Amino acid sequence: MAANLNTGRHRYIHAIGCVTMQWNHLERWLDQLIWSYLEFDHTLGRLITGRLANVTKTDFLLDLARLNERDQRVVNRVEHAVTCFHICRENRNIIAHALPFTFYGRDGWVLAKRSKGDPSRWSRFRLKVSEIKRVQNDIVIADVFLQRLYLYRFDQWSRKLVMPAGKARPLPKKPLLPRKLNPLPPEALPDDWLPP
Repeated sequence: MAANLNTGRHRYIHAIGCVTMQWNHLERWLDQLIWSYLEFDHTLGRLITGRLANVTKTDFLLDLARLNERDQRVVNRVEHAVTCFHICRENRNIIAHALPFTFYGRDGWVLAKRSKGDPSRWSRFRLKVSEIKRVQNDIVIADVFLQRLYLYRFDQWSRKLVMPAGKARPLPKKPLLPRKLNPLPPEALPDDWLPP
């Protein structure tokens, strides 16, 4: 039994690490998509995005796209990318900032996370390693979508500066929205419960 518990914890910790690493990559592509609206000036982009939190970055990106895009299809893609980003951010924050409440089964945890709006309240989530890997996969899908939007914008920008060479990249298709992690019902948590 102890061997299974340790193996389960190892898989769980590994899955959290993978979510964290993939999240860092997604944040980078969010920054680069913002830089694409700053005429691809990465120095200026780093100065701006390096001082902004993620929610402010996405608001800024939406403002830039709505102000500068002539093609409403691109604006729709940017809006979709921001929605995907926020769902991934919420899921990643649950996984990265929750405390383990109890271990169950071969590879599952019940996690507890303080409510942002009310620090006296806790939300609990029952997650197996497979669900954490699904969150990682959702982040990968959002990451690829932001990369493709960036490359589409780069093609459009470079074609304005020089003679178009070759075929331009197509506008990427919108992926399905990631699924949100859902907490357990609040009544499942005793009033006097405190995390370990």
